[in-house]
Amino acid sequence: MNNPISRKPLYCHLWTHCLLLAQHEPTSFIWNNKKVTLNPGQFVTGRKKLSEITGISESSIEKILKYLESEQQITQEKTTKFRIITIKNWECYQQKDNNGTTTEQQAIQQRATYKNVKNVKNEKKQQGIVFPEKLNTEKFILTWADWTQHRTEIRHKLTPKAVEKQLRLLEKYSVDEAVAIVEKSIQNGWQGLFPEPIIKKKKPEPSNFGR
Repeated sequence: MNNPISRKPLYCHLWTHCLLLAQHEPTSFIWNNKKVTLNPGQFVTGRKKLSEITGISESSIEKILKYLESEQQITQEKTTKFRIITIKNWECYQQKDNNGTTTEQQAIQQRATYKNVKNVKNEKKQQGIVFPEKLNTEKFILTWADWTQHRTEIRHKLTPKAVEKQLRLLEKYSVDEAVAIVEKSIQNGWQGLFPEPIIKKKKPEPSNFGR
């Protein structure tokens, strides 16, 4: 748990899924009339597909993958239709400890443990604070955890009154819109939430795999 992503719910969530999606045996598929081979530790996916699987917004998927790439945890080969992600040092994640558990399995267990601990802490710290039913989803709660951490990091911890006010504001929007609003503030290092730019810029996206 020394990796910094263990303290970032969305990062940890996506990294765990990358470990789960990676091939354990070589496999092939045909694209553009050419054979493409995936080796152990690789998988083919897209930004949109990862968003559907994890519940994380596409913009955050892109940001987190860039971080993992910069930290030499993955490499990415992009095409116009998909991307091939390679887990670097894949063999290290398959090594077993004395209990016969692989590093990949440990990552999954750590994620589950982390979520349980976080839930217990939330119950104790957020007594009297209830997420609106509309926003009471894993996708939003994970994003809210990042927002809480962000506010702590910029030395402006959320007060109960601020939490209540911001949740009341976000309740006016869909889960995806609320997540986008929060993520925009985190990405820009803002202290507040500003829905207008997000909602105005939102446009229908063309239907594709989403590389």
